[in-house]
Amino acid sequence: MSNTRQMSIGTMVILSSLCWSSVSFAEDSEVGSTILSQLRLQELQERSAASRAKQVQYELQVAQAEHAIDRLQQPQASANPDPEVAGLDRVVLIGWTERQGKLRFLFRVNERIVRAWEGIRDQSGLLATQINEHVQVSLGAQTYQLEIDDAQGQ
Repeated sequence: MSNTRQMSIGTMVILSSLCWSSVSFAEDSEVGSTILSQLRLQELQERSAASRAKQVQYELQVAQAEHAIDRLQQPQASANPDPEVAGLDRVVLIGWTERQGKLRFLFRVNERIVRAWEGIRDQSGLLATQINEHVQVSLGAQTYQLEIDDAQGQ
């Protein structure tokens, strides 16, 4: 009987250690799953914050561009300019952007704001073409060569 009793006690010890191991594994699994969920949540929050920051940056750029356009659309007071000099200053490059590999330019032409895509003639007849660090602007029979400044790009 003592052998049977020792065997059943030994069997109980083995069974209880097996049960304890499976409970411990389940608890470890739950802790790991909780930590993983927290890390995923943190990553989503960081992505959301980065997205919001980018959106605010774009809104700021739009506001700055609108302010610059408003400022440029106000008539400038000038004393009778020399006709030769006035002809050279008829077209001014205000800024440029690049979207999907295509350049878009913003010009001031005779106190008007004109937007033009590179290589596409607009309704007013303005055609802008980039040549190295310059923009060649054709307006009717006149052609202007304007320098591209990196600070103008957005």
